[in-house]
Amino acid sequence: MRVLLTRYSAGALFALLAMVWVGPALGQEIRVDRNSSGGITEATIADDACFGAGVVMCTDTAPGDCSLRDAIVCANGFFEADPNSSQEIIFEDLTDTEIQLDEPLPANTPEGLVIDGFQCSGCSWQPDGTVLEDPDGVLAAFSAVSSLELGPTVIGAPALGLGDEPAILEVRAHNVAIRGLNLITGAGPAVYFAAEGDENYGGGSVFGCFIGIDRSGELNVSPDVTGNETGVTISGHSDVSITYNLISGNRQMGIWIQSGDSIIIASNVIGSDRFAQRPFPNGGSLGGPGVLVGSDLSGAGGVSSITVGGEDLSDGNLILANAGDGIRVTGAVNESTIQSNLIGSPGSGGFVALGNGGAGIRVEGWLNGGAIPESISVTLGPSGVTII
Repeated sequence: MRVLLTRYSAGALFALLAMVWVGPALGQEIRVDRNSSGGITEATIADDACFGAGVVMCTDTAPGDCSLRDAIVCANGFFEADPNSSQEIIFEDLTDTEIQLDEPLPANTPEGLVIDGFQCSGCSWQPDGTVLEDPDGVLAAFSAVSSLELGPTVIGAPALGLGDEPAILEVRAHNVAIRGLNLITGAGPAVYFAAEGDENYGGGSVFGCFIGIDRSGELNVSPDVTGNETGVTISGHSDVSITYNLISGNRQMGIWIQSGDSIIIASNVIGSDRFAQRPFPNGGSLGGPGVLVGSDLSGAGGVSSITVGGEDLSDGNLILANAGDGIRVTGAVNESTIQSNLIGSPGSGGFVALGNGGAGIRVEGWLNGGAIPESISVTLGPSGVTII
């Protein structure tokens, strides 16, 4: 199922019209439309909106007002009714739209769900991956990131004040892909890959999103205004890729791998604007890192087989201007690799000097005899390294 969001005529109250039709091979497409060129305040719907009285609300034969919340509820419901079905939520002609969440969205639970905000033909599959190198051969990842054309901006719901705050998009399923969205002002993480009790999920991706920074990717707004608590947090998931994103201006850190394995962080810009010319640090006044790879304070959970960068220059991340360390590896972390990244810019080769506030790479054990990282491979480059 695919959900397609398009623009319609102006109206005093902003609503979303979702149309769902059955596609080939048991797939469904949910189309979410907008009837105004202004912003959208997202409304709450009843839990049975999709299946109340035996009528599916989000269909082309029985259309009704349908927001992003409706689309997620419908996708979850369709998958529960038919676990062999596929669901996709897509957005059309919504480049300048803001979707303000009044309260947290439900978790995304369909296996294989795709939430695709891209507004450019083919860019969700073939981004401009041109390698732009300085004299030392270090990749400038913004050559791809700066070419992306996003869909709507999703503004997180107000804080609940109950401890751990909910994510803008929470994933509790295998193989969920999130693409081409601007995610800002989340009380919790922008994207949270969460475990379900003892069940850990496999597969998933965050691709081509601007997370924490405004949709232009250039406006240096205070993290208190636009940043999320964290950009992407992963707990209990394996085989997740985080690629070609701009992750800047988040309050605690850009990316946090709490537990999981076989996770790839590649070709992202972390801590600056989209052109790697202006600081927009993750970590704020807390001095947090751009990327934190580490288990909880008890040393439980464990993290393994994490790759930050990769063998090719095109895999490298630009990790610049973060308030704390560029990359921090701590606790029960094993068999992980950091390679081909530009961590802190020296201000040469066409780059503005944008150093991180702490070490470029810090590898440390927990204090008071806690777990320590093992088998961590760091390929040295133009970055500071501290091993404790």
